[in-house]
Amino acid sequence: LTALKLYIKRLNNISIPLLIFMWHAAAEQIRYNFFKRYITINLNKIRKIKQKLKDIK
Repeated sequence: LTALKLYIKRLNNISIPLLIFMWHAAAEQIRYNFFKRYITINLNKIRKIKQKLKDIK
């Protein structure tokens, strides 16, 4: 749990939105049930953001 929180904090610090598939992949080793429980318990802390497309030059 602590490692997952640090991962989320690190991505926030470098201004990369944590996408659900990234979070799920990081939580794979903890088990998928943890991921579902965390979302249910902390629904008020989770913000849904649409990612903007970036042009690759």
